[in-house]
Amino acid sequence: AVHPSLDFVATGQQGKTPSIRIWSSARPKGGVDPSVLESRRILEGFHKRAVSLLCFSDSGDLIASVGQDESHSIAVYNWNSGALVSTAKGDGNKVLAISFVPGSNDIVTCGVKHVRFWTLKGRNLSSKKGVLGTKKVNNGITKRRSKKCRNASI
Repeated sequence: AVHPSLDFVATGQQGKTPSIRIWSSARPKGGVDPSVLESRRILEGFHKRAVSLLCFSDSGDLIASVGQDESHSIAVYNWNSGALVSTAKGDGNKVLAISFVPGSNDIVTCGVKHVRFWTLKGRNLSSKKGVLGTKKVNNGITKRRSKKCRNASI
């Protein structure tokens, strides 16, 4: 993930206790090798197996991550302080993308057969599942969602 200022990048590791690393993307001054990035922060302790997806908020203060555990768990960190702000179980199906909603701390995740809209309030992270395709309502009547919604991307 690339920070909105373009001064930092984040990477996720895999392994028993994977971490998230925030790197300075600014070119070092002096005789330092320009191909070497400086690690600015290590966030660890929540995810299992791997950190598969990352994204920064518009403000750049928060970073959201998705793990490769059975629940595809989600974590939100204040990466400057290293504080774990909130966590939640994700979706049982594989998550393929995560993004903060522009101008807010709300998050959208999508993946195999699902889309979820997450709301971050304090330490609470709650989600609502989006409807893809058709949905049966009340007395068995099928309601079709518009193609615009079905083809929306993050």
